[in-house]
Amino acid sequence: MADALSTERGPSRLVIYLDRGVRPNCLVEGWSGAEPNFGVWSVGRRAVLKLGGLQPGPAEITLTLQPFVAPGRPAQRVGLSAHGRRLGDFSLTESSVRTLHVTVPAEVRPANGEVILELELPDAAAPAQHVAGSKDAREIAVNLKRIEASAGGG
Repeated sequence: MADALSTERGPSRLVIYLDRGVRPNCLVEGWSGAEPNFGVWSVGRRAVLKLGGLQPGPAEITLTLQPFVAPGRPAQRVGLSAHGRRLGDFSLTESSVRTLHVTVPAEVRPANGEVILELELPDAAAPAQHVAGSKDAREIAVNLKRIEASAGGG
């Protein structure tokens, strides 16, 4: 049921909304619970997404997210990889919502068409250590709001 409330699927396109208060099945590891009207925080220094049902070919992936940037934590570095292939490295220095775009080459995707996307988050930190008054002890890096994926000409 969670996927039905948070996912739009077309023949060559997938959109997953993470701000609807449900936790979709694409969140494999390293994610907190869903926060309505906000998104899902990464927890720890590694987070994994699993996107299925995409047609063959290169896959275009867009992540809409907001980094945890605070005094003493002026940037969040995000490394994106899929199936052992490095796709991009980003340094996010403002706390505004951002979009990250990567392409997963067709030759690294398995025959079942899935995309396993790994986020390396070396700057994850606990808000309780960086924001006055915060009691949040989770080690967070980015708040994921939406995933868009297309393959096979979409």
